[in-house]
Amino acid sequence: MKSPWKYYRKPRMMIISYPGNPVTALANREFFEEVVEFAKLHNILVVHDFAYSELIFDHNPQISFLSVPGAKEVGIEFNSLSKTFNMAGCRIAYVSGNEQAVAALASFKSHIDYGIFYPIQAAAVKALTSDFSFFKSQVSEYERRRDALIAGLEKSGWHVAKSPATMFVWAKIPAGFSSRRFAFELIDRAGVAVVPGDAFGKLGEGYVRIALVQPPERLSEAAERIQSYLMEAVITK
Repeated sequence: MKSPWKYYRKPRMMIISYPGNPVTALANREFFEEVVEFAKLHNILVVHDFAYSELIFDHNPQISFLSVPGAKEVGIEFNSLSKTFNMAGCRIAYVSGNEQAVAALASFKSHIDYGIFYPIQAAAVKALTSDFSFFKSQVSEYERRRDALIAGLEKSGWHVAKSPATMFVWAKIPAGFSSRRFAFELIDRAGVAVVPGDAFGKLGEGYVRIALVQPPERLSEAAERIQSYLMEAVITK
């Protein structure tokens, strides 16, 4: 891996997230091996957010950063119960990896946190000691939602890449729109809410994020509404 340090001040930490939000890309083992090598070479801490560890589709491998040799020497990995166990809003997660980094985080949090509401802790213990039998059906449901939405959008001529993971679709918008204008017009004229890509930074321009948080039937309906809007937009032009 080529070093960019002659162009930047040397950082102390690298934050990565695969699969991530809003971009739903996956990292392979070779990528993580490069990250470990890079971190060792430049003496930086790697922080990997693995919140969507159980929402990976199409039988793609679920690769933990910490499963790569040497990763525990240079990094830590976070996971959240928000996505895996549908505990969004409970603000409960866990971290593992480099002993020094975990100890430093524990010390820091002891000065800013007062602990988590006990019933939430009990629910988390129950979740983490379960047999995880529902994971397969949960992943299948999100795949059904993704496929229903994308199939519906294809009918309108809007070709969207299949998300390999997470509860989102990251979609390149049709030509002739900005992300924000497209998102606002979908709300006003189709009654469908999406998030404009530029809300995540300037590199998100040209995309929108669509959440797979409704059943397949509702997502198919949303796709039909979008189809009607796009046809009307073409006629208007």
